[in-house]
Amino acid sequence: MAAFPLESFLDAAASGDYVGIGEGLNGPAVIALGKAPNGAQVAWIDTSKAGSLPREMADATAMFLDALEQSYGRHISEIVKNGLRLNDHAGRPLASPLVKRAVELAKASQSLYAGMNFMSRIHFSATRGGAEFARACAKHGTSAQELGPGRRAYADYLFDQSFQSASRGDTVYVPPEKARQLFEDAVAQAVAVSEDVAAKMAKPSNERPS
Repeated sequence: MAAFPLESFLDAAASGDYVGIGEGLNGPAVIALGKAPNGAQVAWIDTSKAGSLPREMADATAMFLDALEQSYGRHISEIVKNGLRLNDHAGRPLASPLVKRAVELAKASQSLYAGMNFMSRIHFSATRGGAEFARACAKHGTSAQELGPGRRAYADYLFDQSFQSASRGDTVYVPPEKARQLFEDAVAQAVAVSEDVAAKMAKPSNERPS
């Protein structure tokens, strides 16, 4: 778990030339180093002499990458780390423009994955029907016509849940082959229950009968 939220790094980057880890008023904190945009001097804290701070917490780069991973996942954080060669900055304060660029790159990567995942899942819907739904039904010994709206909605609900888990909030790409497997598994589970049970299970948890 990250010691500091990603927003604290962005706030510090907006206030000084560099971002570091130092002793704040209430303990360890992300701090701005150098000069503020208005020219005011910001107290410089030498992170190599961080006093009671553990060495790993005095490493702003490591703490920043940890916070980035918590927000965007390991895959995207690795892309950012390698693309911007953040390991080259280990053990010393991070330049504020580099912090901002890293977050911009992470956001862009997530947006890219969101678009790719949208294209992966768009063809899979039991409610809308279509060739993929007919294929999934046939694979499990039934036909699309035999599944009513309740089981179709339940299949889509299960698929949405599993796809969201696989994509980890659009921080990784789910290829169409994987999406098809998830959809077929969801249809199989919907086929295995009655129409009435499926209709109840497809509702949000706060709407299901107790």
